Amino acid sequence: MRFVQYPFTPVLCWPHDKKVPAAQWSPELVRDLFKSADKNGDGKLSKEELKAAFRRLGSRWSSYRARRALRHVDANGDGVISNEELNDLINYALQCGSRLKFRGEEQVRQLFKSFDRNGDGKLCKEELKDAFRKLGSRWSSFRARRALRYVDSNDDGHISKEEFNDLVNYALECG
Repeated sequence: MRFVQYPFTPVLCWPHDKKVPAAQWSPELVRDLFKSADKNGDGKLSKEELKAAFRRLGSRWSSYRARRALRHVDANGDGVISNEELNDLINYALQCGSRLKFRGEEQVRQLFKSFDRNGDGKLCKEELKDAFRKLGSRWSSFRARRALRYVDSNDDGHISKEEFNDLVNYALECG
C-alpha cells in the first residue's frame, strides 16, 4: 500500500492571502531556501532537491513544480539548476507565489509548543493529533502515530523536549 503525503496548511502565507497574516517574501528569502535545499553541496539543484524545496514552500504538487521549474529555468538542458540559473528559478517561484505557502521552522516549532496544553513539556498522542490537525494534515491521527514512531526515541509515548527538534524536522519533511 502506498501512502500519499499531503502538505500542511501554512503558518505564514503570501501577501495575497487575506485569511492568514501575511509574510513578505523577498528574493533573498527564496534564494536562501533554495540554497539550503542543495543537500549534496554541489552548487546545483537536482529534481529531487527541487521537489524538497517546493515542498518547503508549501506546494501541494512539489513534483509538478520541480518538473515545471526545470522546463522553464534549465537553460542548458542538463537536468539541474545551476547557480547561473538560480535567479530565474527564484523569479519562477515568486511568480507561483499565490499557489505556494511557506512554513518556516520556527513557526512550526511555536505551533507544536502551543499544543502542550498541560504544560508538562511533553506532547502526548492527542496533543500531537490536534497539532497536526491545526497544521492542516488530512490524517492527523496517522501523522501523530508516525511522529511517535519516528521521533519518540525512549518509547514513552510522548515527545519530550529532547525529541522536539526531531519532531519539527519530521513535520517539515512530511509536509
